[in-house]
Amino acid sequence: MAIRIDRVDAGSEAEALGLAGGDELLSVDGNELNDTLDYDFYTDSKSFHLKAKVADGIREWDVRREERGPFGCDFSTYLGDQKHSCSNHCMFCFIDQLPPGMRESLYFKDDDERLSFLFGNYITMTNMQDHEIDRIIKMHISPINISVHTTNPQLRVRMLANKRGGEVLKYLPRLVEGGIAVNCQLVLCRGINDGNELRRTLTDLLCEELGVTPEEILDRDLQLVTRQTPTQIGPDGEYFMSPRIDDLECAATTLLGFLEAGEETDSACAPVWAMFDNEEVGSSSRMGAASSYLRDVLDRIVDAIPHSGQAMHRAMANSFMLSADNAHATHPNFPQKSDPCAPVRLGGGVVLKYNASQKYTTNAVSGAIFRAICEKADVPVQVFTNRADEAGGSTLGNLQSHTLPIPMADIGLAQLAMHSAVETASVADAEAMTKAVAAFYRVHLRALGDGTYTLE
Repeated sequence: MAIRIDRVDAGSEAEALGLAGGDELLSVDGNELNDTLDYDFYTDSKSFHLKAKVADGIREWDVRREERGPFGCDFSTYLGDQKHSCSNHCMFCFIDQLPPGMRESLYFKDDDERLSFLFGNYITMTNMQDHEIDRIIKMHISPINISVHTTNPQLRVRMLANKRGGEVLKYLPRLVEGGIAVNCQLVLCRGINDGNELRRTLTDLLCEELGVTPEEILDRDLQLVTRQTPTQIGPDGEYFMSPRIDDLECAATTLLGFLEAGEETDSACAPVWAMFDNEEVGSSSRMGAASSYLRDVLDRIVDAIPHSGQAMHRAMANSFMLSADNAHATHPNFPQKSDPCAPVRLGGGVVLKYNASQKYTTNAVSGAIFRAICEKADVPVQVFTNRADEAGGSTLGNLQSHTLPIPMADIGLAQLAMHSAVETASVADAEAMTKAVAAFYRVHLRALGDGTYTLE
């Protein structure tokens, strides 16, 4: 095998050797070159032995250079080779179901492990041979994305309409043992590879990943998780998009504020930061906000200190709590869902949340306290109020008030597309929340009487 040079970069080391368009690279250090992955892998060295077919025959060079990096050869395609096409006729193939008359490229079905590594395409491995698996492991071409569909060999042959569909499953353990990260995909067809077949497939893949037998797996949980990487958007990167912004954004920023305050917190107080699980499914688990966990921890802290019978009650009355959960920004496409008197915008600062039905804990006193803290720290604050004719959610603060009679305010950060696979929020707001929470923990807050406080 060889790869044909299309052109050579001016001033490159390849040009210095006399290589030119039309020449063919045969091998590097005795390794045959089949595509650009081979070329990049073997020439990324300070020294190597190159063999090529040029106009006057076969020539060889011992290449020595000061730095690793591009050698200077360019090829007619990004692979230096043709893409490997799919030889399957899957029962669910969406390409086979395309209508006629569309552009030709839409009808091409690739099944190429190189495109899997380079672009994230999924492969079935039915057109792969042992030497290609060996190359993936040797060159650590990782990760590889594989359309498994089922680990039942006979069923996989049927689903792919390819007699090699079952036998190539043997490559999965070889890749895993070779240290290759394997991302598996299952396309479920009702009544074919679901039910017991799906349980078998998931068990087989889990055993492969963990290196255990099916008998050693006593039980399992199955979770659907969006894995998209967060990204900044906007002309100046002022927004970011990510899964699960609600409520990981408040969890992260409040923790950063808590840590930033550090030793500057009020020495007369015991600063506490708590995060709860299962908020989106009701918080009624033992690690959720509806449990007695936080109250239990606080009771045990007080019990460890000599105190009178009224000390815990006084401590509660003298405490103050912030409940942080993201808030809906006014959506430009659905402004009628928001209170027109209290618009919330991305980049407008920390959101202070009110609800007349007490689903948020903020009242006139607690809201004033938080506003004063933010004003002192030069942090902008905006207000969210739930429309009376639109159903709205509750918060963990509301649940915690069942066991903790502590003055409290509900705050959050504005976002769009809450509970969607990908949500949108403001970078500046995240910074504002961290700053506001750090100021909250630093402030010396004293309750002089019911509704009367001092801030120092």
